[in-house]
Amino acid sequence: MAYLDGILHLFIVNHDENSQRILQNNRIQRQMRDASNPFHLPDRLFLKLFRLDKQTTLDFIDSIRDHMAQPLKGSKVPVHLRVLTAMHFFGHGSYQTGTGLQHPLVVSQPTVSRCIAEVSDVITRFLLNRWVKWPRTDDEKNSVKRGFRLLEPRLHNMLGVIDCTHIKIIAPSEEHPVHPAGPYYCRKGYYSINTQIIADTNRIIRAINARFPGSVHDAAIWSMSAVKRILQNNFVQRNDENYLLGDSGYPLEPWLLVRYPHVIPGSPEENFNATL
Repeated sequence: MAYLDGILHLFIVNHDENSQRILQNNRIQRQMRDASNPFHLPDRLFLKLFRLDKQTTLDFIDSIRDHMAQPLKGSKVPVHLRVLTAMHFFGHGSYQTGTGLQHPLVVSQPTVSRCIAEVSDVITRFLLNRWVKWPRTDDEKNSVKRGFRLLEPRLHNMLGVIDCTHIKIIAPSEEHPVHPAGPYYCRKGYYSINTQIIADTNRIIRAINARFPGSVHDAAIWSMSAVKRILQNNFVQRNDENYLLGDSGYPLEPWLLVRYPHVIPGSPEENFNATL
């Protein structure tokens, strides 16, 4: 009986010590977080950590602050640190624990996960349609076209460049009824979402499509693209000759310019490729 009492006593003591250690670590993390201000970092280090300059980051935080007014459950992390935590993860694609340990963020992995989820939700719900807009009016189109002509005077009526990029994801379950793992395994050897992006010369994203798993080819995504339907309808119905510029992963179409493969030196095809 005395032996069991001793074991119970040691268990209680160890439990109390562990609890005190956890509380102390949490206090240290909170003190470090509260005492640090990422905007006091040197400009180059800030840009390296968060991929945006300070003023752009402040503008971004102000644009979503009202949608993040409620504190995260079980956390007192202020809005600006929640946004910066998500930005660091977005910019580096690092594991969440690594993001949380980056000074001056100092947040736990569960907090990092909640920050990513919250900021992602706010962006898609409130900012996506405001920031990612296809040029529809004549003024908007002409502004984009001028940017391309400044780069290359022979590029007329160009509304954007198009390409896809693979966004790594954790492999879904093989038994998932809607999104089984197989289609998400891409040719690069990992699980991904193949994301189509159209941008202009100012690096402004004009359209984005992140609905297809990694095994779907770039050309297949383009064939189902809303932007293709817009350009095609304008070309057929209004004789509106506007173009996108793509790489060899896309077909040559009246509204999509790509380079000719295997051209003959001095041929019109070679001159065309040189322009692109």
